[in-house]
Amino acid sequence: MPEPSSSGWKRQRKPLRPAGSTFLLAVTATASMSFLIAGDSVANPPTAGESPAQPAPARMPIYITPYYNSDPLQVNVGPHSEELASATTKTARELATKLKQEWATLPVETMYVLAIRLYDLGHKDQAVYWFYTAQFRARLLGALLPAGMPARVGNEGFERVQAHRSFHQLAGTYINGYAFGQLEQLEKTLRQVKSESEQLPQFNTIYPRLELIEEDLWAAKNQEVAAGFDRLLEYIADNAEEIKAIRQQRGMEGKY
Repeated sequence: MPEPSSSGWKRQRKPLRPAGSTFLLAVTATASMSFLIAGDSVANPPTAGESPAQPAPARMPIYITPYYNSDPLQVNVGPHSEELASATTKTARELATKLKQEWATLPVETMYVLAIRLYDLGHKDQAVYWFYTAQFRARLLGALLPAGMPARVGNEGFERVQAHRSFHQLAGTYINGYAFGQLEQLEKTLRQVKSESEQLPQFNTIYPRLELIEEDLWAAKNQEVAAGFDRLLEYIADNAEEIKAIRQQRGMEGKY
């Protein structure tokens, strides 16, 4: 069980792998930039060169109140919660196609949970796409919150930012662990996410109670997030061989 918390969100990573199996390439990239970030618009990305669905019977051990619990499986992200919780290897891609049609109004939390479910059900390339789409949107939302926002429990903006960070950290261990072993596909996915995210999401519809900065400032903030993706793409291009060597040395291939 998670430790008691006074906040409206909690996170817990349940033991599954030895501590040494943490995704070290994520840490390496983070040392070069402040965060790991993560594209053609298709209904069910990515498709070209996508690896076939892989069996993944074990779920990522993640607990982020109130949005997601891996054991027992619970999803609480709004209208699509039941579909996400009941998805199977066969239906997960269909659900991803459906949610792609709602891209402009999807909450960050729904995107992260979709990424987790796709990964757990063996659709790992799809999981990478939705993970980085969620991360782009989460970074943008954080940039649109007013300066001086109260950093306290009970403030919706603060609590959502903390939950998004938890999703990124906990799911990222597994999804980045896979993604950085497929560098060519990862680069294609990052470019796709960046391209699609030129369209601004409808944050006032997604989070109607959140106070955000003036809407005419959103495009500039979006460009700042996109620039972060460019830095990650540059990092991967400049360090691909080193990334591969480190993964091989640490026995990471096939682990995720």
